[in-house]
Amino acid sequence: MDKLEKAERLRESAQVSYEDAQAALDACGGDLLDAMVLLEKQGKTQTQGRGVYSTSYREQETYIDVPDQVAQQKEAAPTLSKSLTRLFRTLIGFVKHTSFLILRHNEEWLRMPSWVMALGVLIFWKAVVPAVIISLLLGFRFTFESDDSMENTDAANSILSKAGELADDVKHEFQKGMKEKKKRS
Repeated sequence: MDKLEKAERLRESAQVSYEDAQAALDACGGDLLDAMVLLEKQGKTQTQGRGVYSTSYREQETYIDVPDQVAQQKEAAPTLSKSLTRLFRTLIGFVKHTSFLILRHNEEWLRMPSWVMALGVLIFWKAVVPAVIISLLLGFRFTFESDDSMENTDAANSILSKAGELADDVKHEFQKGMKEKKKRS
């Protein structure tokens, strides 16, 4: 780009006279950017209505109160105590609104409030665990039945159903093994 083209381009960009553009280019050794900066420093540019870009620092228009922001995030984040409290409330609601049923051949054998069953398991767990295993092998099944307000029995009943199926499988395998043993004898 020759000197005349540079002067014309600077004149259009800075909106200055041709003489001012030529003088700025001469003062800056023909560098367009330096000439533009020189004209801006001299206050000769007319940038009204045009986009101006600068690397200078501008103050932030909106301020964030960091301590308040941190406090809000801590309140929103689930803590261990909040999670345990929620779990405890769910368990209390489950125990309060459900009954524990013991079935034999799909007929109700015994019904009790779930809190009685939970208390029994907590206090007499050494006797309850073997009793449950033996009763599953003898064909007893367990289930929870809820009031209309409690819908969370599906997961517990699914687990109890799988335990019953597992007990049936163990019983059938045992019986099959005993039959094979009798045939060999």
